[in-house]
Amino acid sequence: MSRAESATNGNGVDRTVDKTVQVVAYLADQSYEDWRTYADDHDDSVDYFEKDTRENVSYYLTGFGESVEISEEQYITFSQNNIGLMSVRKEYDTDSEFINRPRRYVRSVKNTALESMADDISDVFEKPSSWRSRLEHVDSECYVSFFSDTRVMGMLKHQSEISEDDMFDDMEQKMAMIFRINVKGASEDLMDYIDEAVIAGFIRVLSKSDEIAQIRVYDCEVETKEKGACFTL
Repeated sequence: MSRAESATNGNGVDRTVDKTVQVVAYLADQSYEDWRTYADDHDDSVDYFEKDTRENVSYYLTGFGESVEISEEQYITFSQNNIGLMSVRKEYDTDSEFINRPRRYVRSVKNTALESMADDISDVFEKPSSWRSRLEHVDSECYVSFFSDTRVMGMLKHQSEISEDDMFDDMEQKMAMIFRINVKGASEDLMDYIDEAVIAGFIRVLSKSDEIAQIRVYDCEVETKEKGACFTL
């Protein structure tokens, strides 16, 4: 595989491109109540319903029919001194939150896709580390970063038909994986390679998954050059 070379302007200075693409992958199985239930059923490595419970303490100064929340330091000070008709008290309550978010599962899908395509692009981009979803170009400061999340949204139109005022084919809410791909500092020729080998390659890997029914691309932004239009499915 040949490496993409940097393009230069008339002064011999590299012209670089920044680009952002949003990839929406709609799940084939839409029978689940929510993303948490889906993730828990498809990922045996963690419990998505496990919660972390914390005890919270609040401190109050009370008197003359009013109660004002104070700091722990003030509570200690008032408790050790005569404050007349005023009094202090503390209240306990607990709250809990889920330890693992469903996006963790989508991140694992993203990482698996990147690992599967790493060898095909290894002449141009270094392999991503297990903890960092970022491809770094071997000969420049260009990099491609990947971010993932969950979403429930309507079915987007194909990119050839989508517009700011008319984005959806169907407003029925569907669970989808969201992948944001950011390209920073690419030359024009390298961007051509990224479009085909990295962005399209990532989408091709996703499309082979039985979990994915349909894929759409939207919210594409290109800066600093005319060449390198948004990727079209």
